[in-house]
Amino acid sequence: MRLRHIEIFHTIMVEGSISGAAKVLNISQPAVSTALRHAEDQLGFQLFHRQGKRIVPSHEAKLLFAHTETLMQQVDRVSQICENINEGIGLTIKIGVVPALSFQLLPFALAALRQAFPHIAITANVMRYDAMREALMRKDIDIALSFYGGDIPGMRTHKIGRGRFVVVSQRGRADVKRTPDISLVTKEDFISIADSGPLGKLLDMAKDNASLRASPQLATETYHTAISLVKVGMGITIVDIFSARANAAADIEITETKNMPGYDVSVSFLPNSDKSSLLYAFKEMLTRTALQII
Repeated sequence: MRLRHIEIFHTIMVEGSISGAAKVLNISQPAVSTALRHAEDQLGFQLFHRQGKRIVPSHEAKLLFAHTETLMQQVDRVSQICENINEGIGLTIKIGVVPALSFQLLPFALAALRQAFPHIAITANVMRYDAMREALMRKDIDIALSFYGGDIPGMRTHKIGRGRFVVVSQRGRADVKRTPDISLVTKEDFISIADSGPLGKLLDMAKDNASLRASPQLATETYHTAISLVKVGMGITIVDIFSARANAAADIEITETKNMPGYDVSVSFLPNSDKSSLLYAFKEMLTRTALQII
């Protein structure tokens, strides 16, 4: 006897009629009658006898009903668990993110995640790239959102977007408009981002390829701080498009660079994690969000 047959039999017993069962199950009366006949054929005995327009459960049906009651309670419990999972009850996700992607990309993607899983528990940790990479390998976090810095041992890395460098300066800088390229690192008021992970390495490579030497008088650790220094007139800087747009203001100008390398935005996570379905779903949300921002 299949589970669907049991469900139909149980509903007929509870409702007392085929029409009542059809209404509860949201199917037609002929469909209920057909399923009932199939169940009786499989069982080899009748479950109901007709008395005029009424159906009356057989002795065998009464014996069977005592057991189906417990079974249907368990089915309802499984259905409730599935519903809870769909809403995120009991689900958790721990995210590591580099500072530059924590201002817009992550918040918008998390809003989409919460809409899909209203009760999911979320922890977001803003980390430098090297620390985040180690945290992922230690399984302190479930997923890492960063600029691509190479494969991480044991993890699957997925590209979710492509970024670019921009110059951030106060408005009216003729030198920036004239040469918005890597040569700006030689300016006396260029604000350097020291040891800034994969993007810092890309800028260093671009500088070396152009045979440029630079001795910045001002350096900081994050693009957010560099842009804040630009806002108060301390100089110019080259940053990723995500940081620039997240910190845009009326008194600063964002200029597209020329002849500068692009870079991948990526997520990394354990491919066979027990949270794989959730992590892949979140990856898709991040991908859609990145397309909107870029």
